[in-house]
Amino acid sequence: MKKRVIISSMQSLIQLLTQNESLYQVSVFAPLKEAIEKSSKNISGATCSPCEKNRILKTYRPAFDAALTSLQQADKDQIKQILSVDEVCYYTKNEQGAMVLNCG
Repeated sequence: MKKRVIISSMQSLIQLLTQNESLYQVSVFAPLKEAIEKSSKNISGATCSPCEKNRILKTYRPAFDAALTSLQQADKDQIKQILSVDEVCYYTKNEQGAMVLNCG
């Protein structure tokens, strides 16, 4: 049976990157580290609210979308090796705005 990881949302990507920091070695994920660190620091601050975290992440949403849209086969191979899985699946939007599952 194939082992696969499915990135179903920006939140699941954040969780995956937070739990597996070696994924920042994948070139498309490296720029996301700043966004995740900013939202984490703000969330742990005494005066921060969940709304603040959401505002920060909303600002970086295009970067998260671009990272998944621009994944190349070499990136997928690297992710599979780091996570010890057979397949990486993720959602992107097509021209009509519908979510499409991509696996490789």
